[in-house]
Amino acid sequence: MARLLILFSFLLTSCNAFRDDLELKIVFADVSGLTVSSRVTLNGLELGRVKSIELDNSYQVITTIFLTDNLPSDSQFTLIPNALGQSEIKVTTGKSTSLFKTGQQVTGQIEKFKPSSEEGDNLIDNLFGIKKRDSLLLELRRLNKKVDSLMKK
Repeated sequence: MARLLILFSFLLTSCNAFRDDLELKIVFADVSGLTVSSRVTLNGLELGRVKSIELDNSYQVITTIFLTDNLPSDSQFTLIPNALGQSEIKVTTGKSTSLFKTGQQVTGQIEKFKPSSEEGDNLIDNLFGIKKRDSLLLELRRLNKKVDSLMKK
């Protein structure tokens, strides 16, 4: 019987049955690349997930998120896109002593994606490998020469 009780308590705690997640609503002007179950991170650590994305009566995009920990009420939420077109919400903690209340609505910010040439190279390397990148660059140079010669005619 004791083993059954231990097993039952382990199952309940491992499925987070006792944890009281915080639900917040964040208003964004644009949620491109954000999906239900997208990550919410703080300093690279996953702090929660997107639960839903909906339009309200005034056509504002309301994103509902669940957080595993509470945050200062002046924390900021920024939508961060990546090179593959996906987005996540990054949290910047505030300094307030008061905390968010579940169901509270805040306005989020959007960071514009600014790819660097190094990120592009890393993306190509990860997708194709270095040898493929070199051959791809050679083919692009050849194509560019052909287009230039056709434009001169």
